[in-house]
Amino acid sequence: MSTLVSWAFAPAWLTPQEAADLAGYSTDVILELVSEGILDWCEAEGNILIEKQSLREYQEAWLDMRAVQLMQEA
Repeated sequence: MSTLVSWAFAPAWLTPQEAADLAGYSTDVILELVSEGILDWCEAEGNILIEKQSLREYQEAWLDMRAVQLMQEA
């Protein structure tokens, strides 16, 4: 499980495995988010790197959306 400290010390650009570990998703989910254009990424020396900030923004947006859904259900 990642913590705020994990996020703070993680590099700005993450491998898919690092992104998965940090966010608590599988690598397949991370790669799906990349392929759908949801996460910002680049290619360096033939490797995909995911921008940590875009991963964080995705998680925050998902949590906001989920909170709205729960409020509507109540």
